[in-house]
Amino acid sequence: MGPIPVYSSWISEDDVQALNRVAAEGWISSAGPEVVKFENDFAAYIGSSHAVSTMNGTTALHLALTALGIGRGDEVIVPDLTFIASAAAVAATGATPVFADVSRSDWNITPEEVLRLKTRRTKAVLVVHLYGNPADCEAISQAAPDLLLIEDAAEACGASRNCRKAGSFGLAGAFSFYANKVITTGEGGMIVTNDGELAEHLRFLRGHAMRPQRKYYHPELGFNYRMTALQAAIGRSQLKRIDNILARKRQIASWYAERLAELPGIELHPASSPEAQGVYWMYSILLPDFAARELVAYTLSEQEIETRPFFLPMSSQPPFSKILSRRLPVSYELSRRGLNLPSGPLLTENEIDRICDCIRAALPVRIPSAGFEIKEVEETA
Repeated sequence: MGPIPVYSSWISEDDVQALNRVAAEGWISSAGPEVVKFENDFAAYIGSSHAVSTMNGTTALHLALTALGIGRGDEVIVPDLTFIASAAAVAATGATPVFADVSRSDWNITPEEVLRLKTRRTKAVLVVHLYGNPADCEAISQAAPDLLLIEDAAEACGASRNCRKAGSFGLAGAFSFYANKVITTGEGGMIVTNDGELAEHLRFLRGHAMRPQRKYYHPELGFNYRMTALQAAIGRSQLKRIDNILARKRQIASWYAERLAELPGIELHPASSPEAQGVYWMYSILLPDFAARELVAYTLSEQEIETRPFFLPMSSQPPFSKILSRRLPVSYELSRRGLNLPSGPLLTENEIDRICDCIRAALPVRIPSAGFEIKEVEETA
């Protein structure tokens, strides 16, 4: 009956041995051969020709956008409901993020929204596969073939649509290996692409844009966005058992769905289908309203069960509040009602029972217990 965190990494003995092996070899920086091996392994898994490692998922996005020439004067369509890194990476290039509403069915942006928002300044669409739900990149590409398609697949490593892995549809796909992601290197990220010239440019910019043939000569400004060999060693080990990790997450999603399906007012995480296979990075539910969401979260926290609310819409964040003057209805609704339940691959069936029993006990109680006051911030009202 101990605490249940919202996510715990699955670090195996093989992962530890891989880390120890590389540390003993001494090649621990980005110069070690382990980094290239991880890049090659990851590209093969996603089905892309090239993979370029970075220090985290945010730098992967920023590096991809920069290498593709996106900058001041450009617009990039970004979902309103996402983690701030998606929009911040666009803003870091000098471009303007333009926020799109999301679909009620899979919580991702749609071709219709892209076409509604597209202007002569629009250069790219940044598609986010929210909470592991694979967006319909093919439909978006068909609707706007003149726009660059970039995928933020930080939450969707291993997800697929029509038998193609998330990250492989766009000109570039960015991944995160943070501690709570499907596979982890602690921190770390990756960009996949089928464009050889783009991959070469990504590697060039990643290492301070220094010419290999001329030490300390930098024809343009680059970054130090490199991954270490220690991270790569853990990543390679984790990647070897990603199918087992994903199988565990599918099992956990199944347990949640079985136990929560009959509860009134709850909408379950979008289910996978033969066409769209999600990874349930976070198993997420929608409660009837904001008050119910907060009450369930509070009840679970009282039992030492950690949860997370959905992301706040980007248009409600102070750095971006002047970009959009109106609220996008679906993004705001999902943000107010959404709750991420514990979703780590080490969860047991008994722990899922305990979580669901607490949710069941909380839902009939419409009045918060003494001392608990529900307040909703103005940005998500």
